[in-house]
Amino acid sequence: MKRTGRVAVTLVTVLFLVLTIACAPTPGEISPTPAPAPGEVTPPPTPEDITPSPPPTTEEVTPPPTAEPPPEANFRLLISDDVNAIGDFESLVIAISSVGVHKAGEVGEWLEFPSTAEGLDLVFLQGENAQEIWSSDLPDGKYTKVFIYVSAINGILNNGDPTEVKLPGEKLHINTNFDIPGDSPVNFVFDLSVVAAGSEQSGIKYILKPVVSQSGPNQKFTEVSPERERERERERERERLRLELEGNTAPGETVTLLVTFEDEPVVGATVEVNSVEIGTTGDDGTISFTIPEDADGLEIEVRKGEQEGELEFEFQEAE
Repeated sequence: MKRTGRVAVTLVTVLFLVLTIACAPTPGEISPTPAPAPGEVTPPPTPEDITPSPPPTTEEVTPPPTAEPPPEANFRLLISDDVNAIGDFESLVIAISSVGVHKAGEVGEWLEFPSTAEGLDLVFLQGENAQEIWSSDLPDGKYTKVFIYVSAINGILNNGDPTEVKLPGEKLHINTNFDIPGDSPVNFVFDLSVVAAGSEQSGIKYILKPVVSQSGPNQKFTEVSPERERERERERERERLRLELEGNTAPGETVTLLVTFEDEPVVGATVEVNSVEIGTTGDDGTISFTIPEDADGLEIEVRKGEQEGELEFEFQEAE
């Protein structure tokens, strides 16, 4: 009886060990968290149970990069046009291939830089209007000359005819003195002018040349955008009155002026001839007047509200 009891106890012990091993989780197996019983409330964690995250160290905090403004150029070259024979042109477009400056000193060094100033219409750069063609940083020192190379010129007269415009040399240059660096960046205005030479009989020729008296680092200028100026010109053209003269346009002759807008007669427009007001247009948009005997030409200006129109020409001398 004692031996049988020992065997039974041994079998029970083995069976318990087998069941314990079978119920144990295998490596990598996650034991599910028992769900709380119905009505049981899980208490929130206490502050002692929460492990705060360590604050970032100084090395871990990287401030965002700040954008630095580009440095301002110490020299800007602008082109302007002195009012001369530019009134003969519908457009006068030039292309500038390079610009340069002459540095003073024993060596007398020339510095040349490429330029991409193409399609520069001088018609929109009259008076103080100017357009930048190049800007950069020049080495410190004294300078005595500025030059530009004009690689192409395309001139169209008011009547639509193309015309040749010549240059006095291979490059256009201006002698003047300025310092780099100065009290402020140098804005150098290079003033050009187209002049007419010859006569009606021999043929009018046009020459593009620099204007020294209107050029330099201390000139007044108004920087303009050619695209904006062209748009303004188109706006003015849309509002412009059209003028037509009927009759023999010669001193002492009576002519009739017709004023229209979008092919319709303009009634009540004020008309000036050679700066003298002569009246207003009638119901058919016309007004008649006699050309003065001593007139060398006609300058007709017409206005109605914000609309205006003009017409001018010179009388040819009889041979």
